[in-house]
Amino acid sequence: SCVKGLVDKFMQGFNATILAYGQTGSGKTYTMGTASSHNVAYDSLGIVPRVVETVFAKIQEKMGEGKDEGKNASTTYQVKVQFLEIYNDSINDLLNPNLP
Repeated sequence: SCVKGLVDKFMQGFNATILAYGQTGSGKTYTMGTASSHNVAYDSLGIVPRVVETVFAKIQEKMGEGKDEGKNASTTYQVKVQFLEIYNDSINDLLNPNLP
């Protein structure tokens, strides 16, 4: 619920950023939910897996609405994601670790 407004605006075409900031051991990884989401109860999922699930559910919903109303199904969706870590003044791309 804390990022619902961001997801809603994202679905309207705006960019969205979620930032976790804090000291080592303060719970950033847990809050963002990036440690593991395998076999984790939904209530224990972090922000990232919930947002991803919500975005794709909303896309499916919108695509279904168009078909139900007989609209042209030519609308396409493109989702781009960056997953960055800032550590010791270095920016690391966690989705493509081969980048400098």
